[in-house]
Amino acid sequence: MAKVDFNSGSLLLHGKMGRLVWRRYVRGLSAYPLPDYSKRKQTTKQKAENQRFKRRAPVAHALLADPKQRAKCLRLAEERHLQVWNAAISLASKLVH
Repeated sequence: MAKVDFNSGSLLLHGKMGRLVWRRYVRGLSAYPLPDYSKRKQTTKQKAENQRFKRRAPVAHALLADPKQRAKCLRLAEERHLQVWNAAISLASKLVH
């Protein structure tokens, strides 16, 4: 499902609409055709990494929801030149094994 936010009169989209995937980047908005993964075969390592990420994502959301932990993520992102979400995932990987 696509999400629409109205900020300062600009239209920001992200998510899936029909057969397009809308992605927000630092420099703007892009639309891509919906990828077809029906014939994709994942390796055992890929499946394991996907499971690890599924366990880390809720923890990263919780870290960003807490003001003290969010500040820690912001400092880490600044130091490592990362986006805040990537810093939160990095911290979550230390908490979830």
